Amino acid sequence: MRATLILATLIAFCTSQAQTVLFNETFDGTPAFTLNTADQGGATSSPDNTWLINNAYGGGAGTVVCLGFPFGFTVPATPAQPGGITNANGNYMHITSVAAQNSGVFSCCFLAADGLCANAASHFARMSTDVATGSSNITLSFWWICAGGASNYGEVYYSTNSGSSWNLITTPISQYRNQSSWVQQSISLPAFSNQATLRFGFRFVNGTTVSAADPAFAIDDVRITADVAVPNTIATDALASTSYCQGVQLSVPYTAAGTFTAGNVFTAELSDANGSFAAPTAIGSLSSTTSGAITCTIPVAASVGSGYRIRVVSSAPPTTGSDNGVNITITSAPVAGPDGNVALCKNTGVYDLLNYMTGASTCGTWTAPGGSPFSGLLNTASDQGGVRTPTPPIARAVARRIKQRSLSRSSTRPTQATM
Repeated sequence: MRATLILATLIAFCTSQAQTVLFNETFDGTPAFTLNTADQGGATSSPDNTWLINNAYGGGAGTVVCLGFPFGFTVPATPAQPGGITNANGNYMHITSVAAQNSGVFSCCFLAADGLCANAASHFARMSTDVATGSSNITLSFWWICAGGASNYGEVYYSTNSGSSWNLITTPISQYRNQSSWVQQSISLPAFSNQATLRFGFRFVNGTTVSAADPAFAIDDVRITADVAVPNTIATDALASTSYCQGVQLSVPYTAAGTFTAGNVFTAELSDANGSFAAPTAIGSLSSTTSGAITCTIPVAASVGSGYRIRVVSSAPPTTGSDNGVNITITSAPVAGPDGNVALCKNTGVYDLLNYMTGASTCGTWTAPGGSPFSGLLNTASDQGGVRTPTPPIARAVARRIKQRSLSRSSTRPTQATM
């Protein structure tokens, strides 16, 4: 159902200005408009023309009696609506002649006043509920058509007192005519702001004429919006892990909303071990104005602890983001432990090399012969012999054949270690 009165605030945080929809009428369901009111001299009951709401677009033919004689007429089809209209070719609000209705035609048309068969008249339709606008810039938008003529046209009005009195809107258009296809109109005036009881109305003026054309005045998708500033925000997204070694690299993803200006730098900050950012440590930065990820390094001197947090801040404009939301543990830097030797027989299973490096920490990574990544688990049935190195090491594990296939570990100087 399209006809709704939006009371909730709908804010999109993707730009520096967001639109809050205060009122949205698309004429499906129960409309928030009252038709054929007496406002501005409108006819509440007319033998010639009236406001209708329906989804009739087809034309047709009929007769109208004037001075006791029937006269034939043809009503062209109302132009189809474009895709920009909600539920295009659905219900819409429009003027229709009574003679056309009597002939089974209910699309947008009118019987022009000629002072003989039809008298001059005006027809008013108005919002039936108030909208409170606040101080933001207010915009009225709607789609419309009206071919009409010099004396047959539409008008748009606003009221700031619940419809007790009405003001004609003349900017940017005062008379809506000479338009035979659907177009959208937007109107933003200072008078719309700071109002507690704002309403809008549409009037069709049917003056005496000798030249006029269908379609008559028709309206769809009436919307009132407010422009509101959106504050810049930065959310530090989930990290790949909750435990990191001293001195290791990590990626800190973040989501930035709002507008950040040229030259802005996003900086990732590390709290203390208790999660406090009273004296944060910068661990990485990125020159950008949009969301992304920052390459960071845990300081080697960071204290071991389990209550760390990371947040992202910006420089232009200065904005402090939220932290990652989960405590981070920082452990000691990788230590390979003292030298030692061990021999493992071929085809005897899978061995965790770290278990043969007394005093080694579990933090760090391994590389296999040739520098490729290695899990630290040696499969004596399938793995080839060679040097396997924890990073950063002070010793390295050497896998080589001893009689059958075996593993031994030999000492090496720190300067020979692969970092």
